[in-house]
Amino acid sequence: MPSFKVQIQRQGTTAWLDAAYATNNPVEVTITPAAPGEPERILVRAVLMKNNIAVGQPSDPTYVTVNP
Repeated sequence: MPSFKVQIQRQGTTAWLDAAYATNNPVEVTITPAAPGEPERILVRAVLMKNNIAVGQPSDPTYVTVNP
């Protein structure tokens, strides 16, 4: 696919938030922890895009810890 978006899900929520859009790989995404000065564990997944429309199924989510 020509592009993809990276989505995150914060702990304690069910909503997926768009964190970045990209047309090449690798892509660097910066996420600021919700509580200043505290690490946060989030879920991250990728969604393939074609003509700005999501196609297929999102990738399997994986946990990532972001640090201040």
